[in-house]
Amino acid sequence: MASHAKWRAYTTGVAVFAAAFLITFLAASVFTPFHNTNAEGTNDDQSSAGGYSLSLSTTASIDLNLTVGPIDVMTVGQGTVNVATTSTNGYKLYIGMKTNSTSLTKSGTSDTIAGTTGTITAPQSLTRGTWGYAIPSNTAHLAANGFSSSYTTMTSSMPDPSYRFATPPANNSNPTLIATNTTATAGDTYPIYYGVRANKDTAEGAYSNNVLFTAVADAGSTEGVTLTPATVAANTATAITVTTTLYSTADSLDANVYFLTSAQYNSISGTNVEALGISPLTCTKTSSTPLTYSCTIPATSTIGNYYIYVKAPRYDKVYSTTLEVTKDFWGITYMQEMTSQICASAPTPAVTATNASKVDTDGSHRTDNSYVPQRTLTDIRDGE
Repeated sequence: MASHAKWRAYTTGVAVFAAAFLITFLAASVFTPFHNTNAEGTNDDQSSAGGYSLSLSTTASIDLNLTVGPIDVMTVGQGTVNVATTSTNGYKLYIGMKTNSTSLTKSGTSDTIAGTTGTITAPQSLTRGTWGYAIPSNTAHLAANGFSSSYTTMTSSMPDPSYRFATPPANNSNPTLIATNTTATAGDTYPIYYGVRANKDTAEGAYSNNVLFTAVADAGSTEGVTLTPATVAANTATAITVTTTLYSTADSLDANVYFLTSAQYNSISGTNVEALGISPLTCTKTSSTPLTYSCTIPATSTIGNYYIYVKAPRYDKVYSTTLEVTKDFWGITYMQEMTSQICASAPTPAVTATNASKVDTDGSHRTDNSYVPQRTLTDIRDGE
């Protein structure tokens, strides 16, 4: 049996808004009218299970106010994210957007403040009409990054090009890992800076979107995934429950579940199961805490060990364990092999079925309950 990292997640968000207010001037003013633009954003998620706890909280509100005119103005504000866990394996912290857009959008219009093109490893100075987030590069536990070493809350008509920012990925992409701590902690605090740069070309109005933070903690289990049942009969499509140790409050967290032969499993390079060219199982998510699926295992005639392989790409988590395919009702030889599972592999005949007219001795009618399944078995104790 193979086992991989197990994680449990909690998600919280901070709203980022940009609002603008027109400052009026005397009629016939020779000055270009100015308008005021701002961006703002407690969320707190915590739980305990499996003998450990995990909590995540963010700043309740972030206000980025700037009065813009013919020249560019940049405003930088600060929020915080706090993570605590008693898991001895620590946690990982991710950032992403709640929507599939990375822009701040003015409601009811097509006006936007675009996210910068910067990423955590290659952040960029803000250009006109863009926004982004940043974390000082010397922050403890921070992932590999290219951020500046320090940031200050400010409003300036001389934007500082040394301040480099990134944009959180859209919700339809994987979130960005921003921090990792490999030990338990009573509380780690991350300063999150948000910046907006604009001039009079940015239309006044209220711009908004939501940034999501997700903390993921190791469940500390020796098993990455458990199966119920862990053994299925050959030649019969069977429903099983696949339970991982990944806990999450994120509605968007989904995984693909694969049914692999040992050869397929052993051929996977890294975690690239998609390279096998096979389709995932048909599954329904039944729980997020822990992440659990009800899946249908296809009928297979080959006896032996297979693998259930679960891949949660949003958080780069993989789980796997073995599933045994055993003989079905028509594949057994001895009376002592008759178990409840073997019985369940054959249909219960309808009351109208009769031994004389419809008897299925080889499984050729295994899905037809108008036939009566029948086998002649030997008692291994005396060979009779």
